[in-house]
Amino acid sequence: MMKSAGPPASARLLIWAALAASCAWAQVITSVQNPASNILAAMGNYGIAQGSIFVVYGSAMGPATISTAPGYPLQTSLSGTSVSVTSGGKAYSGFMVYAMSTQVAAVMPSNVPVGKATVQVSYNGTASPAFATTILSSGFGISTLNQTGAGRAVVTHPTAAAPFYALVSGADSAKPGVTYTLWGTGLGAANSDSSPATNGDLGTAVRLFVGGVSATVTYRGRSAQPGLDQINFVVPPGVSGCNVSLTVQIGLIVSNTPSMPVAPGGGTCSDPAIPSSAGAAIQAAVQKGGASVAQIAVISQFSAQPPLPLPFTEASASFAQYTPSEYGLWSSAPSAGSCLVVQSAGFPSTPPLTTVATVGAGLNAGPGLTVTPPSGASFPLTPAQGTGSYDYNIRSTVVCETNCSLQPGSGEVSGIGGVNVGPFSFAVTVPSPPTWTNEASLVGIDMFAGVTVTWSGGDPNGLTMVAGSSSAFKSAGISFICAAPTSAGQFTVPAYILLAIPPGSVGTLAVGSVAPAVPFTALGLDAGYATVIIYNEEAVDYI
Repeated sequence: MMKSAGPPASARLLIWAALAASCAWAQVITSVQNPASNILAAMGNYGIAQGSIFVVYGSAMGPATISTAPGYPLQTSLSGTSVSVTSGGKAYSGFMVYAMSTQVAAVMPSNVPVGKATVQVSYNGTASPAFATTILSSGFGISTLNQTGAGRAVVTHPTAAAPFYALVSGADSAKPGVTYTLWGTGLGAANSDSSPATNGDLGTAVRLFVGGVSATVTYRGRSAQPGLDQINFVVPPGVSGCNVSLTVQIGLIVSNTPSMPVAPGGGTCSDPAIPSSAGAAIQAAVQKGGASVAQIAVISQFSAQPPLPLPFTEASASFAQYTPSEYGLWSSAPSAGSCLVVQSAGFPSTPPLTTVATVGAGLNAGPGLTVTPPSGASFPLTPAQGTGSYDYNIRSTVVCETNCSLQPGSGEVSGIGGVNVGPFSFAVTVPSPPTWTNEASLVGIDMFAGVTVTWSGGDPNGLTMVAGSSSAFKSAGISFICAAPTSAGQFTVPAYILLAIPPGSVGTLAVGSVAPAVPFTALGLDAGYATVIIYNEEAVDYI
Protein backbone atom coordinates (compact mmCIF):
# COMPACT_ATOMS: atom_id res chain seq x y z
CA MET A 1 0.00 0.00 0.00
CA MET A 2 1.67 3.19 -1.16
CA LYS A 3 0.63 6.79 -1.74
CA SER A 4 -3.12 7.37 -1.73
CA ALA A 5 -5.09 9.44 -4.19
CA GLY A 6 -6.46 11.49 -1.31
CA PRO A 7 -7.48 11.52 2.34
CA PRO A 8 -10.90 10.76 3.78
CA ALA A 9 -13.44 13.58 3.88
CA SER A 10 -12.84 14.18 7.57
CA ALA A 11 -9.14 14.77 6.98
CA ARG A 12 -9.84 17.16 4.12
CA LEU A 13 -12.25 19.09 6.30
CA LEU A 14 -9.61 19.35 8.97
CA ILE A 15 -7.12 20.99 6.68
CA TRP A 16 -9.07 22.70 3.93
CA ALA A 17 -11.99 24.17 5.85
CA ALA A 18 -12.27 26.73 8.64
CA LEU A 19 -13.90 25.77 11.88
CA ALA A 20 -15.47 29.09 12.81
CA ALA A 21 -15.74 32.74 11.85
CA SER A 22 -16.04 35.93 13.86
CA CYS A 23 -15.91 39.62 13.21
CA ALA A 24 -13.00 41.65 14.55
CA TRP A 25 -11.52 45.00 13.72
CA ALA A 26 -7.90 44.77 14.90
CA GLN A 27 -5.59 42.76 12.68
CA VAL A 28 -3.61 40.53 15.00
CA ILE A 29 -2.19 36.98 15.20
CA THR A 30 -3.02 35.02 18.35
CA SER A 31 -1.56 31.60 17.51
CA VAL A 32 0.32 29.61 14.85
CA GLN A 33 -0.35 25.85 15.01
CA ASN A 34 -0.20 22.55 13.20
CA PRO A 35 -3.91 22.07 12.26
CA ALA A 36 -3.78 18.31 12.91
CA SER A 37 -2.24 18.31 16.39
CA ASN A 38 -3.17 21.87 17.48
CA ILE A 39 -0.18 21.80 19.85
CA LEU A 40 0.27 25.17 21.57
CA ALA A 41 3.51 27.15 21.61
CA ALA A 42 3.99 26.60 25.36
CA MET A 43 4.26 22.81 24.98
CA GLY A 44 7.47 20.82 24.84
CA ASN A 45 6.69 19.41 21.38
CA TYR A 46 5.63 22.63 19.63
CA GLY A 47 6.85 23.61 16.18
CA ILE A 48 5.89 23.92 12.51
CA ALA A 49 7.65 21.50 10.17
CA GLN A 50 9.15 22.40 6.82
CA GLY A 51 6.70 21.54 4.05
CA SER A 52 3.77 21.11 6.44
CA ILE A 53 0.37 22.76 6.54
CA PHE A 54 0.02 25.36 9.29
CA VAL A 55 -2.84 27.55 10.49
CA VAL A 56 -2.64 31.14 11.71
CA TYR A 57 -5.39 32.18 14.12
CA GLY A 58 -6.26 35.81 14.73
CA SER A 59 -8.55 38.55 13.46
CA ALA A 60 -9.01 40.73 10.37
CA MET A 61 -6.65 38.51 8.36
CA GLY A 62 -8.89 37.86 5.36
CA PRO A 63 -12.41 37.98 3.95
CA ALA A 64 -15.44 37.47 6.21
CA THR A 65 -16.27 34.15 4.53
CA ILE A 66 -13.81 31.43 3.70
CA SER A 67 -11.92 31.57 0.41
CA THR A 68 -10.20 28.33 -0.62
CA ALA A 69 -7.47 27.66 -3.15
CA PRO A 70 -9.07 26.92 -6.55
CA GLY A 71 -6.52 24.28 -7.52
CA TYR A 72 -2.83 23.59 -8.12
CA PRO A 73 -0.34 25.07 -8.06
CA LEU A 74 -1.16 26.85 -4.82
CA GLN A 75 -0.46 30.56 -4.98
CA THR A 76 1.21 32.87 -2.46
CA SER A 77 -1.82 35.17 -2.34
CA LEU A 78 -5.51 34.33 -1.97
CA SER A 79 -8.37 36.85 -1.92
CA GLY A 80 -6.01 39.59 -0.77
CA THR A 81 -4.35 37.49 1.96
CA SER A 82 -0.74 36.36 2.06
CA VAL A 83 1.55 34.86 4.71
CA SER A 84 5.22 35.71 5.18
CA VAL A 85 7.64 33.63 7.28
CA THR A 86 10.95 35.17 8.31
CA SER A 87 13.74 32.83 9.37
CA GLY A 88 17.49 33.15 9.19
CA GLY A 89 17.16 36.80 8.22
CA LYS A 90 15.15 36.06 5.05
CA ALA A 91 11.42 36.21 4.28
CA TYR A 92 9.58 33.31 2.60
CA SER A 93 6.03 33.28 1.19
CA GLY A 94 3.63 30.54 2.30
CA PHE A 95 1.48 28.73 -0.27
CA MET A 96 -2.14 29.60 0.50
CA VAL A 97 -4.70 26.87 1.27
CA TYR A 98 -7.56 28.99 2.59
CA ALA A 99 -8.15 32.44 4.05
CA MET A 100 -10.79 34.12 6.18
CA SER A 101 -10.95 36.76 8.88
CA THR A 102 -10.12 34.50 11.83
CA GLN A 103 -8.03 31.76 10.20
CA VAL A 104 -5.46 31.47 7.46
CA ALA A 105 -3.92 28.18 6.32
CA ALA A 106 -0.82 27.77 4.18
CA VAL A 107 1.94 25.29 3.34
CA MET A 108 5.27 26.13 4.94
CA PRO A 109 7.98 26.36 2.25
CA SER A 110 10.36 23.41 2.53
CA ASN A 111 13.41 25.67 2.28
CA VAL A 112 12.60 27.83 5.32
CA PRO A 113 15.56 27.46 7.72
CA VAL A 114 15.02 25.50 10.93
CA GLY A 115 14.95 27.54 14.14
CA LYS A 116 13.25 30.57 15.59
CA ALA A 117 11.06 32.42 13.13
CA THR A 118 8.25 34.96 12.85
CA VAL A 119 4.99 34.92 10.89
CA GLN A 120 3.10 37.87 9.44
CA VAL A 121 -0.25 37.92 7.64
CA SER A 122 -1.06 40.68 5.15
CA TYR A 123 -4.60 41.44 4.05
CA ASN A 124 -5.31 44.02 1.35
CA GLY A 125 -1.87 45.53 1.85
CA THR A 126 -1.97 45.78 5.65
CA ALA A 127 0.42 43.53 7.55
CA SER A 128 -0.11 42.16 11.05
CA PRO A 129 2.53 42.43 13.78
CA ALA A 130 5.11 39.63 13.61
CA PHE A 131 4.29 36.52 15.66
CA ALA A 132 7.01 34.21 16.99
CA THR A 133 7.09 30.53 16.05
CA THR A 134 9.61 27.68 15.65
CA ILE A 135 10.46 25.90 12.40
CA LEU A 136 11.30 22.18 12.63
CA SER A 137 12.75 19.82 10.06
CA SER A 138 9.97 17.38 11.04
CA GLY A 139 7.16 17.50 13.59
CA PHE A 140 4.17 15.32 12.79
CA GLY A 141 0.59 16.10 13.80
CA ILE A 142 -2.02 13.31 13.70
CA SER A 143 -5.40 14.32 12.26
CA THR A 144 -8.43 13.60 14.47
CA LEU A 145 -12.10 13.27 13.63
CA ASN A 146 -13.12 16.10 15.93
CA GLN A 147 -10.34 18.35 14.57
CA THR A 148 -8.94 19.17 18.01
CA GLY A 149 -5.84 16.94 18.09
CA ALA A 150 -7.40 14.66 20.74
CA GLY A 151 -9.95 11.84 20.57
CA ARG A 152 -10.25 9.43 17.65
CA ALA A 153 -7.46 9.60 15.04
CA VAL A 154 -8.14 9.63 11.30
CA VAL A 155 -7.07 6.10 10.34
CA THR A 156 -8.25 4.38 7.16
CA HIS A 157 -8.00 1.08 5.35
CA PRO A 158 -8.51 0.37 1.63
CA THR A 159 -11.77 -1.01 0.27
CA ALA A 160 -12.71 -2.60 -3.04
CA ALA A 161 -15.48 -0.11 -3.88
CA ALA A 162 -15.58 3.69 -4.13
CA PRO A 163 -14.43 5.76 -2.36
CA PHE A 164 -11.84 2.95 -1.91
CA TYR A 165 -11.13 3.69 1.75
CA ALA A 166 -13.03 3.38 5.03
CA LEU A 167 -12.50 4.98 8.42
CA VAL A 168 -11.53 2.75 11.30
CA SER A 169 -14.32 3.01 13.90
CA GLY A 170 -15.60 1.34 17.05
CA ALA A 171 -17.71 -0.98 14.90
CA ASP A 172 -14.97 -1.50 12.29
CA SER A 173 -11.86 -1.78 14.45
CA ALA A 174 -8.31 -2.19 13.25
CA LYS A 175 -6.95 -5.75 13.29
CA PRO A 176 -3.43 -6.70 14.41
CA GLY A 177 -1.18 -7.75 11.54
CA VAL A 178 -3.05 -5.62 8.97
CA THR A 179 -1.74 -2.42 7.34
CA TYR A 180 -3.60 0.88 7.87
CA THR A 181 -3.03 4.53 6.94
CA LEU A 182 -2.60 7.31 9.49
CA TRP A 183 -3.20 10.87 8.23
CA GLY A 184 -1.63 14.16 9.28
CA THR A 185 0.98 16.73 8.38
CA GLY A 186 4.59 17.46 9.34
CA LEU A 187 6.85 14.69 7.99
CA GLY A 188 9.23 17.27 6.54
CA ALA A 189 10.44 18.89 3.35
CA ALA A 190 9.39 17.66 -0.11
CA ASN A 191 10.26 18.62 -3.69
CA SER A 192 7.01 20.58 -4.13
CA ASP A 193 4.95 22.67 -1.74
CA SER A 194 2.47 24.15 -4.21
CA SER A 195 1.60 21.02 -6.21
CA PRO A 196 1.50 17.29 -5.35
CA ALA A 197 5.01 16.14 -4.49
CA THR A 198 6.69 13.32 -6.40
CA ASN A 199 9.12 12.22 -3.66
CA GLY A 200 7.10 9.17 -2.62
CA ASP A 201 8.43 7.87 0.67
CA LEU A 202 10.30 10.74 2.35
CA GLY A 203 12.44 8.39 4.42
CA THR A 204 11.79 10.38 7.61
CA ALA A 205 13.03 8.49 10.69
CA VAL A 206 9.53 7.88 12.05
CA ARG A 207 8.76 5.80 15.14
CA LEU A 208 5.09 4.99 15.60
CA PHE A 209 3.82 3.62 18.91
CA VAL A 210 0.45 1.84 18.93
CA GLY A 211 -0.78 1.19 22.46
CA GLY A 212 2.77 1.56 23.72
CA VAL A 213 4.13 -0.98 21.21
CA SER A 214 6.43 0.01 18.34
CA ALA A 215 4.73 -0.54 14.97
CA THR A 216 6.28 -1.38 11.60
CA VAL A 217 6.05 1.62 9.25
CA THR A 218 5.86 0.70 5.56
CA TYR A 219 5.47 4.20 4.05
CA ARG A 220 5.87 7.75 5.26
CA GLY A 221 5.38 10.49 2.72
CA ARG A 222 3.11 12.97 0.98
CA SER A 223 -0.36 12.09 -0.20
CA ALA A 224 -1.69 13.53 -3.43
CA GLN A 225 -2.15 16.94 -1.78
CA PRO A 226 0.58 19.44 -0.81
CA GLY A 227 1.56 19.25 2.83
CA LEU A 228 -0.84 16.40 3.61
CA ASP A 229 1.05 13.31 4.80
CA GLN A 230 0.26 9.68 5.36
CA ILE A 231 1.97 6.98 7.40
CA ASN A 232 1.20 3.38 6.44
CA PHE A 233 1.78 1.01 9.35
CA VAL A 234 1.10 -2.53 10.54
CA VAL A 235 -0.88 -2.84 13.77
CA PRO A 236 1.39 -4.82 16.13
CA PRO A 237 0.19 -8.00 17.82
CA GLY A 238 -1.01 -8.01 21.39
CA VAL A 239 -2.75 -4.63 21.47
CA SER A 240 -6.51 -4.20 21.75
CA GLY A 241 -9.14 -1.85 23.11
CA CYS A 242 -11.41 0.99 22.09
CA ASN A 243 -8.89 3.75 22.90
CA VAL A 244 -5.49 2.43 21.85
CA SER A 245 -3.08 5.34 21.77
CA LEU A 246 -1.11 6.52 18.73
CA THR A 247 2.08 8.56 19.01
CA VAL A 248 4.58 9.49 16.29
CA GLN A 249 8.11 10.32 17.38
CA ILE A 250 10.72 11.90 15.10
CA GLY A 251 13.94 12.54 17.00
CA LEU A 252 12.92 14.29 20.23
CA ILE A 253 9.74 15.74 18.73
CA VAL A 254 6.55 13.84 19.49
CA SER A 255 3.09 14.20 17.99
CA ASN A 256 -0.23 14.62 19.68
CA THR A 257 -1.59 11.36 21.12
CA PRO A 258 -5.07 10.46 19.86
CA SER A 259 -6.50 6.93 19.80
CA MET A 260 -7.90 4.21 17.57
CA PRO A 261 -9.98 1.05 18.21
CA VAL A 262 -8.25 -2.31 17.82
CA ALA A 263 -9.86 -5.76 18.13
CA PRO A 264 -8.18 -9.16 17.66
CA GLY A 265 -10.58 -10.12 14.88
CA GLY A 266 -11.59 -6.63 13.77
CA GLY A 267 -15.24 -5.63 14.08
CA THR A 268 -16.57 -4.13 17.32
CA CYS A 269 -13.97 -3.16 19.92
CA SER A 270 -14.24 -3.99 23.62
CA ASP A 271 -12.62 -2.39 26.63
CA PRO A 272 -12.86 -2.50 30.44
CA ALA A 273 -13.78 1.19 30.28
CA ILE A 274 -16.82 0.35 28.11
CA PRO A 275 -19.05 -2.59 29.17
CA SER A 276 -20.41 -5.05 26.64
CA SER A 277 -23.82 -3.37 26.62
CA ALA A 278 -22.18 -0.31 25.09
CA GLY A 279 -20.72 -2.53 22.39
CA ALA A 280 -24.24 -3.67 21.58
CA ALA A 281 -25.28 -0.02 21.37
CA ILE A 282 -22.49 0.60 18.87
CA GLN A 283 -23.95 -2.11 16.67
CA ALA A 284 -27.38 -0.54 17.09
CA ALA A 285 -25.93 2.79 16.01
CA VAL A 286 -24.61 1.19 12.83
CA GLN A 287 -28.05 -0.18 12.02
CA LYS A 288 -30.26 2.77 12.89
CA GLY A 289 -27.85 5.71 12.58
CA GLY A 290 -27.58 6.70 16.22
CA ALA A 291 -27.63 5.59 19.86
CA SER A 292 -28.63 7.20 23.16
CA VAL A 293 -25.79 6.78 25.65
CA ALA A 294 -25.27 7.82 29.28
CA GLN A 295 -21.83 8.13 30.88
CA ILE A 296 -21.25 8.82 34.58
CA ALA A 297 -17.87 9.30 36.26
CA VAL A 298 -17.24 9.62 40.02
CA ILE A 299 -13.67 10.59 40.95
CA SER A 300 -12.22 10.84 44.45
CA GLN A 301 -8.77 11.90 45.63
CA PHE A 302 -7.98 10.25 48.96
CA SER A 303 -4.60 11.81 49.67
CA ALA A 304 -2.64 14.85 48.57
CA GLN A 305 0.74 16.35 49.38
CA PRO A 306 1.16 20.12 49.88
CA PRO A 307 0.83 22.39 47.97
CA LEU A 308 -1.91 20.31 46.32
CA PRO A 309 -5.53 20.81 47.40
CA LEU A 310 -7.15 18.77 50.14
CA PRO A 311 -8.79 15.45 49.29
CA PHE A 312 -11.99 15.85 47.31
CA THR A 313 -14.73 14.11 45.37
CA GLU A 314 -16.23 15.21 42.07
CA ALA A 315 -18.61 13.67 39.56
CA SER A 316 -20.00 14.33 36.09
CA ALA A 317 -22.58 12.79 33.79
CA SER A 318 -23.50 13.01 30.13
CA PHE A 319 -26.73 11.86 28.48
CA ALA A 320 -26.53 12.29 24.70
CA GLN A 321 -27.58 10.98 21.31
CA TYR A 322 -24.52 9.77 19.40
CA THR A 323 -24.11 9.33 15.68
CA PRO A 324 -21.96 6.58 14.10
CA SER A 325 -19.13 9.07 13.49
CA GLU A 326 -18.86 9.69 17.24
CA TYR A 327 -18.13 6.13 18.39
CA GLY A 328 -14.65 7.06 19.54
CA LEU A 329 -15.95 9.69 21.95
CA TRP A 330 -18.00 7.33 24.10
CA SER A 331 -15.12 7.05 26.52
CA SER A 332 -11.90 9.02 26.76
CA ALA A 333 -10.18 6.62 29.19
CA PRO A 334 -7.17 4.91 27.56
CA SER A 335 -7.06 1.19 26.89
CA ALA A 336 -4.67 -0.91 28.98
CA GLY A 337 -1.07 -0.26 27.96
CA SER A 338 -1.91 3.12 26.39
CA CYS A 339 -1.20 6.71 27.38
CA LEU A 340 -3.21 9.70 26.14
CA VAL A 341 -2.08 13.34 26.28
CA VAL A 342 -4.43 16.33 26.53
CA GLN A 343 -3.49 20.01 26.47
CA SER A 344 -5.71 22.64 28.05
CA ALA A 345 -6.10 26.39 28.21
CA GLY A 346 -5.31 27.86 31.60
CA PHE A 347 -3.71 26.00 34.48
CA PRO A 348 -4.60 22.31 34.28
CA SER A 349 -6.80 20.99 37.03
CA THR A 350 -6.15 17.73 38.81
CA PRO A 351 -5.09 15.10 36.21
CA PRO A 352 -8.19 13.84 34.40
CA LEU A 353 -8.05 10.16 35.29
CA THR A 354 -11.17 9.93 33.18
CA THR A 355 -13.52 12.43 31.61
CA VAL A 356 -17.04 12.30 30.34
CA ALA A 357 -17.35 13.48 26.76
CA THR A 358 -20.48 15.41 25.85
CA VAL A 359 -21.20 15.22 22.14
CA GLY A 360 -24.25 14.94 19.96
CA ALA A 361 -27.69 16.15 21.01
CA GLY A 362 -28.11 16.24 24.78
CA LEU A 363 -30.86 14.18 26.45
CA ASN A 364 -32.92 15.57 29.33
CA ALA A 365 -32.49 13.11 32.22
CA GLY A 366 -34.35 15.20 34.78
CA PRO A 367 -33.43 17.78 37.42
CA GLY A 368 -30.37 15.89 38.60
CA LEU A 369 -28.76 12.69 39.85
CA THR A 370 -27.94 11.47 43.35
CA VAL A 371 -24.81 9.60 44.40
CA THR A 372 -25.02 7.70 47.69
CA PRO A 373 -21.47 6.73 48.75
CA PRO A 374 -20.58 3.71 50.91
CA SER A 375 -20.36 6.07 53.92
CA GLY A 376 -21.27 9.68 54.52
CA ALA A 377 -23.98 11.88 53.06
CA SER A 378 -25.40 11.59 49.56
CA PHE A 379 -24.53 14.34 47.11
CA PRO A 380 -26.30 15.67 44.00
CA LEU A 381 -25.22 16.07 40.39
CA THR A 382 -26.97 19.19 39.17
CA PRO A 383 -27.50 20.42 35.58
CA ALA A 384 -24.38 21.90 34.01
CA GLN A 385 -23.91 23.77 30.77
CA GLY A 386 -25.94 22.19 27.98
CA THR A 387 -28.82 19.73 28.04
CA GLY A 388 -27.84 16.30 29.31
CA SER A 389 -24.80 17.45 31.32
CA TYR A 390 -24.63 17.18 35.12
CA ASP A 391 -21.80 17.68 37.58
CA TYR A 392 -20.76 17.94 41.22
CA ASN A 393 -17.56 19.33 42.68
CA ILE A 394 -17.16 19.39 46.44
CA ARG A 395 -14.32 21.89 46.14
CA SER A 396 -16.66 24.52 44.72
CA THR A 397 -19.84 23.68 46.67
CA VAL A 398 -18.58 23.45 50.25
CA VAL A 399 -15.43 23.93 52.26
CA CYS A 400 -14.08 20.40 52.64
CA GLU A 401 -11.65 19.60 55.45
CA THR A 402 -12.59 16.10 56.64
CA ASN A 403 -14.19 13.03 55.03
CA CYS A 404 -13.83 14.62 51.62
CA SER A 405 -12.93 11.49 49.70
CA LEU A 406 -14.93 8.33 49.13
CA GLN A 407 -14.38 5.20 51.20
CA PRO A 408 -14.19 1.75 49.52
CA GLY A 409 -17.42 -0.21 49.45
CA SER A 410 -20.81 -0.37 47.73
CA GLY A 411 -22.77 2.76 46.83
CA GLU A 412 -25.62 3.79 44.56
CA VAL A 413 -26.36 6.19 41.72
CA SER A 414 -29.95 7.16 40.98
CA GLY A 415 -32.09 9.60 39.02
CA ILE A 416 -35.81 10.31 38.83
CA GLY A 417 -35.67 10.74 35.05
CA GLY A 418 -36.78 13.48 32.74
CA VAL A 419 -38.19 14.25 29.29
CA ASN A 420 -35.88 11.88 27.38
CA VAL A 421 -34.63 9.41 29.98
CA GLY A 422 -36.63 7.36 32.48
CA PRO A 423 -35.80 6.78 36.15
CA PHE A 424 -32.86 4.57 37.11
CA SER A 425 -31.03 3.27 40.16
CA PHE A 426 -28.00 0.98 40.26
CA ALA A 427 -25.17 -0.08 42.57
CA VAL A 428 -21.56 0.99 42.09
CA THR A 429 -18.42 -0.11 43.87
CA VAL A 430 -15.80 2.30 45.14
CA PRO A 431 -12.56 0.34 44.62
CA SER A 432 -9.83 -0.08 47.16
CA PRO A 433 -7.02 2.34 46.33
CA PRO A 434 -3.59 1.00 45.39
CA THR A 435 -0.64 1.56 47.69
CA TRP A 436 1.89 3.67 45.80
CA THR A 437 5.08 1.88 46.78
CA ASN A 438 7.73 4.18 45.22
CA GLU A 439 5.96 7.50 45.79
CA ALA A 440 8.67 8.92 48.05
CA SER A 441 11.37 8.54 45.38
CA LEU A 442 9.46 10.29 42.60
CA VAL A 443 10.11 13.99 43.14
CA GLY A 444 12.04 14.99 40.04
CA ILE A 445 10.84 13.27 36.85
CA ASP A 446 13.44 12.89 34.07
CA MET A 447 11.39 13.50 30.94
CA PHE A 448 14.02 11.94 28.68
CA ALA A 449 14.08 8.68 30.63
CA GLY A 450 10.41 8.12 31.36
CA VAL A 451 9.14 7.26 34.83
CA THR A 452 8.25 3.90 36.37
CA VAL A 453 5.49 3.87 38.99
CA THR A 454 5.01 0.83 41.26
CA TRP A 455 2.06 -0.15 43.44
CA SER A 456 0.51 -2.96 45.43
CA GLY A 457 -3.13 -3.74 46.05
CA GLY A 458 -5.89 -1.90 44.23
CA ASP A 459 -8.91 -3.36 42.47
CA PRO A 460 -7.82 -6.72 40.99
CA ASN A 461 -10.72 -6.66 38.54
CA GLY A 462 -10.16 -3.10 37.35
CA LEU A 463 -7.35 -0.99 35.98
CA THR A 464 -4.70 1.15 37.57
CA MET A 465 -4.31 4.62 36.11
CA VAL A 466 -1.08 6.63 36.18
CA ALA A 467 -1.63 10.30 35.37
CA GLY A 468 0.23 13.58 35.50
CA SER A 469 -0.10 17.22 34.64
CA SER A 470 2.07 20.28 34.25
CA SER A 471 1.46 24.00 33.95
CA ALA A 472 3.39 25.34 31.01
CA PHE A 473 2.33 28.93 31.55
CA LYS A 474 -0.76 30.52 33.05
CA SER A 475 -2.23 30.34 29.54
CA ALA A 476 -1.81 26.60 28.96
CA GLY A 477 -1.25 23.26 30.62
CA ILE A 478 -0.88 19.63 29.66
CA SER A 479 -1.98 16.32 31.20
CA PHE A 480 -1.39 12.65 30.47
CA ILE A 481 -3.25 9.54 31.55
CA CYS A 482 -2.09 5.92 31.24
CA ALA A 483 -3.78 2.62 32.05
CA ALA A 484 -2.37 -0.74 33.12
CA PRO A 485 -3.73 -4.01 34.52
CA THR A 486 -3.70 -3.76 38.32
CA SER A 487 -2.00 -7.16 38.52
CA ALA A 488 1.07 -5.76 36.71
CA GLY A 489 2.11 -3.86 39.83
CA GLN A 490 3.97 -1.27 37.80
CA PHE A 491 3.82 0.89 34.70
CA THR A 492 6.44 2.95 32.90
CA VAL A 493 5.27 6.22 31.40
CA PRO A 494 7.47 6.34 28.29
CA ALA A 495 9.70 9.26 27.42
CA TYR A 496 7.74 9.90 24.22
CA ILE A 497 4.75 10.83 26.40
CA LEU A 498 6.72 13.02 28.81
CA LEU A 499 8.47 14.85 25.94
CA ALA A 500 5.20 16.73 25.35
CA ILE A 501 5.63 18.44 28.74
CA PRO A 502 7.59 21.71 28.88
CA PRO A 503 10.93 20.97 30.57
CA GLY A 504 11.58 22.58 33.91
CA SER A 505 7.90 22.82 34.84
CA VAL A 506 6.13 22.02 38.10
CA GLY A 507 3.29 19.53 38.00
CA THR A 508 1.67 16.48 39.54
CA LEU A 509 1.84 12.71 39.36
CA ALA A 510 -1.04 10.45 40.41
CA VAL A 511 -1.84 6.75 40.79
CA GLY A 512 -5.42 5.56 40.95
CA SER A 513 -7.64 2.49 40.99
CA VAL A 514 -10.46 2.24 38.45
CA ALA A 515 -13.31 -0.17 39.03
CA PRO A 516 -14.78 -1.99 36.01
CA ALA A 517 -17.43 0.09 34.28
CA VAL A 518 -20.94 -0.62 35.58
CA PRO A 519 -23.72 -0.85 32.98
CA PHE A 520 -27.22 0.41 33.75
CA THR A 521 -30.50 0.72 31.87
CA ALA A 522 -33.27 3.29 31.68
CA LEU A 523 -36.14 4.00 29.34
CA GLY A 524 -34.81 6.03 26.41
CA LEU A 525 -31.22 4.75 26.65
CA ASP A 526 -29.48 2.28 24.37
CA ALA A 527 -26.59 2.04 26.83
CA GLY A 528 -25.49 3.53 30.11
CA TYR A 529 -22.39 2.96 32.22
CA ALA A 530 -20.63 4.46 35.21
CA THR A 531 -16.97 4.56 36.25
CA VAL A 532 -15.61 5.12 39.77
CA ILE A 533 -11.99 6.12 40.39
CA ILE A 534 -10.08 6.71 43.62
CA TYR A 535 -6.49 7.97 43.49
CA ASN A 536 -3.48 9.50 45.22
CA GLU A 537 -1.50 12.47 43.94
CA GLU A 538 1.76 14.28 44.68
CA ALA A 539 3.61 17.34 43.43
CA VAL A 540 6.63 16.71 41.17
CA ASP A 541 9.10 18.58 38.99
CA TYR A 542 9.50 17.63 35.32
CA ILE A 543 13.17 18.09 34.50
